[in-house]
Amino acid sequence: MINEDHAPVRDLFRLALEDGPFRFYEAETGDAGWELACEIRPDIVLLDVLLPGRLGGLDVCRLIKADPRTCGARVIIVSGARVHAAERAAGMAAGADHYLVKPFSTARLIEAVHAAHTAMC
Repeated sequence: MINEDHAPVRDLFRLALEDGPFRFYEAETGDAGWELACEIRPDIVLLDVLLPGRLGGLDVCRLIKADPRTCGARVIIVSGARVHAAERAAGMAAGADHYLVKPFSTARLIEAVHAAHTAMC
């Protein structure tokens, strides 16, 4: 599942990962992301921190990790540049399994998603 408010970024994620064994579901807001996660129960979530709506990315991460329906999902936070150590620590404290700082290479994205996928098997 991709929870990202910028369509070009969602497109980049899909293009980078389209050769893998993945089905893609997308949400543009934190609220929609949480609803979608409850509905589809994703294996892996690519989650932006700054999302429009009532719920931000860290809220969505906490909810996913706390809910028995979704707690098995591997959450990869993807956040904007200039991330401070405290912000990264907050993401990990919210339950993220991995943290990528934009901009990052598609190779790093593929590596993180495949590592998350392998950890699930």
